[in-house]
Amino acid sequence: MKKLNLTLTLILLVVVIITFYKSCSPKEISKSGVVTIPQDIDFVAALDLPKFLEESDFENLQSSTFFKDYLSNSSAENPVFIDLIRNPVQSGIDFMHNSYYALDFDQSNRNEHFAGVIFTLNNPRNFASIVKKHYKNNIKSAEGFNYILLDKLTTIGWNESFAIFGSADMFIDLEDKLGEFFHTKASSSILENKSFVNAIDADKDLSFWLSTSSFINDKQLLREYGAADIPTEILEDNFITGYLDFGKGTLEGKMQFDFKDELQEVFENYFNKEMESDFFGFIPKRNIGFLISTSLNLPGIYNYKTENRLVRSGVDQLLGYKDLSTDELFRTFGGDLFLASYRDSPTDKATLLLGTKFYNRNLLDKLLNLGVKADYLEKESDDIYRWMSTSRDSSSFKINFPDGYPRLAIVDDNLLFMTDGANYNRILNGGYRNSEIFDRSTIQEIENQMISGIFNAHVMTNVPGAKDDIFEKVDFSFNKEEMKFSLEFKDKKTYALSRFI
Repeated sequence: MKKLNLTLTLILLVVVIITFYKSCSPKEISKSGVVTIPQDIDFVAALDLPKFLEESDFENLQSSTFFKDYLSNSSAENPVFIDLIRNPVQSGIDFMHNSYYALDFDQSNRNEHFAGVIFTLNNPRNFASIVKKHYKNNIKSAEGFNYILLDKLTTIGWNESFAIFGSADMFIDLEDKLGEFFHTKASSSILENKSFVNAIDADKDLSFWLSTSSFINDKQLLREYGAADIPTEILEDNFITGYLDFGKGTLEGKMQFDFKDELQEVFENYFNKEMESDFFGFIPKRNIGFLISTSLNLPGIYNYKTENRLVRSGVDQLLGYKDLSTDELFRTFGGDLFLASYRDSPTDKATLLLGTKFYNRNLLDKLLNLGVKADYLEKESDDIYRWMSTSRDSSSFKINFPDGYPRLAIVDDNLLFMTDGANYNRILNGGYRNSEIFDRSTIQEIENQMISGIFNAHVMTNVPGAKDDIFEKVDFSFNKEEMKFSLEFKDKKTYALSRFI
């Protein structure tokens, strides 16, 4: 809870002080607190406060009930922070520089880390006087800086140029951690890393930089993300960079992967470079709630994830019980998949439309016959099957076929799963007109991604009696170079940052 209060108070401190500096101009990055961040740091986020000044309006926050209640409830717990908020001009903090959040992991103990929020000072005496007002008898001196311990996990340190608000999750030597920052020289700081400099020099509101080297000893984290079998030497010296940019009614974000060739090849074990299928004649854009598409490299996943002979033997034996082989699966399916959902009215459940491309009809029939023998499917014709394992009465999504069962349909070289009878009838009778599906540029953007998606919040979350939705639409895409997303808000007049606060 204390860490949450510290974070929220620092946000409010930023919000209040920047309202007093609207006529100022930003200063160069090399003069900011970034020079205190060691080069071997794991993660850094930079907040472009001067850019916020040009785009955002926070005066209304100061008069809000939320703001007043927070100051009242937190005054005893965080008196230094509250004084900084109440006296922003006299705080000694220079908010025309970027502020930085730096996260430092102990490579020998992943549970031990130190997080610091770094500000530039324009009047260190003013800053020190506020701290002394509340903690005069607790101020400690170290080589080149002073500091206080608010508790065993939280600290404030400062020198003539910078202030650091630090916290940890375990009992560590906070003085040593502050010293690592305050003793860093410009020549050994994160500014010597070109990937970092490029990441934060992008004229974005919030930019970040992450080194994959910090994951090398975190086997649990690698397992959680399905990357436990990636050789550790491949993870060394790769970087993930990105940004968030707030506009009126919009939020855009991007992650870029600055990876070595060896790590780039890992992506190719999981995904094909692009989709080969043309599903889009089956996917109407009207009332679509979400669309997710991908092209999986099925042989690559099998080979990469079952390199262990024992594991591969187990998989092959399991398939053998059903008179199948991995070779037959790979010859049947190419890996292209899509999932779409629709709602015709706010009172309806969502319907589903799922599709995958196949290459070998004889092998596909063999797989479908296994489903018939197991009573999961019931054959209606050569190309149509009823999905018997799910019915209208047991389903959380809408099934509007007269008999209450979804359908599997073979259309051209695609296998489609459908819960909507109207969609089923249109597809089997020639599909949709060009004016009813996505435009060509949208289709090409989706086809060129490893994973791509569209989410229309006003369709998926517009239910009777619910509070007004914040989001209207979400788009995202992911390939081996980058992942990007955009959010559109219903309120087109207010900056997205203000909405979040």
